[in-house]
Amino acid sequence: MKIGGLVSQIRKITGGTILAVELYFGALSGLGAYADINSPQIRDQYHSERLVEEEMRRLGVVNKRVNVRFINRSCDGILAPAYSEKIREGEYEITIYPCATASSVKHELYHIEDGHIDAYDKLPRFLWSVMDLIYYEPRAELYSIGLELKK
Repeated sequence: MKIGGLVSQIRKITGGTILAVELYFGALSGLGAYADINSPQIRDQYHSERLVEEEMRRLGVVNKRVNVRFINRSCDGILAPAYSEKIREGEYEITIYPCATASSVKHELYHIEDGHIDAYDKLPRFLWSVMDLIYYEPRAELYSIGLELKK
């Protein structure tokens, strides 16, 4: 194969890969936007707690304590309207900003229930990041729009 043919092949493969990655992230973002548009806004701490309790029952969350922290401030500069983290074994916290919707809370609770947050401590960071992009986030997004997923 000549150099020109090899360069042409590399361009095709690279272009196809870039297109696939763009389509993947576009679809993932689109799912999140769709879920948010069709979901009620979180208003306050009380609403946040009730929503978390209701969704925990729906998901069947047992043997896990989930604290809710509503931060009533501007969402300017916020990377995510809600996020979850592990506090200690069996205890988690979801932080929620006023720009969050019920689907954001469902998304974060799914991360907790399906073990995505626990995996953060068990996997090397790079591997967890890859798993987050190709497995954890898509599953949480699909759950947030109402698709029931089996483990």
